[in-house]
Amino acid sequence: MTGYTQKYICKNGETSFFSETPMEDISALNTKVVSLINTEDGSLAVKMNIIDFEFPNKLMQEHFNENYLESEKYPKSVFSGKILEKIDFSKDGKHKVTGQGNIVIHGQAQKVNLEGTLTVNGDQLILEAAYLIKPEDYNIEIPSLVITKIAKEISVKSKFVYNKLS
Repeated sequence: MTGYTQKYICKNGETSFFSETPMEDISALNTKVVSLINTEDGSLAVKMNIIDFEFPNKLMQEHFNENYLESEKYPKSVFSGKILEKIDFSKDGKHKVTGQGNIVIHGQAQKVNLEGTLTVNGDQLILEAAYLIKPEDYNIEIPSLVITKIAKEISVKSKFVYNKLS
């Protein structure tokens, strides 16, 4: 809708990942992800602290932060981009959307296209997306000793519930 500008914020979004191999499954959840959407231009931003990922196994969490993602050196991951589809945010409904932009993980930026759904429900927006991340694309080194325990592609899911930013 032309002239209808509104910004939405999500302060406690969720991003999880899952690595499945015959040797071991690894999963983690971050429930402190912040995201913004601008309905006028479709811009979308997501920011998370790497250290906020929680694992069922504390030793895995320690290795993830110290050895793989080096969260002291690279504390944040960000996505900045746009929703490509034109959505009428004044009408309730569920829409398939594509987010296009840059994601930075481990200090490395990559152009990505993320597929998902955006639900408009009154004054609330819900964005859900699923995508794959390859550790090698972000210069995340996997020692040969544990290479069979970590998938070449990590499945990532995000869910953000937005409210109007006043």
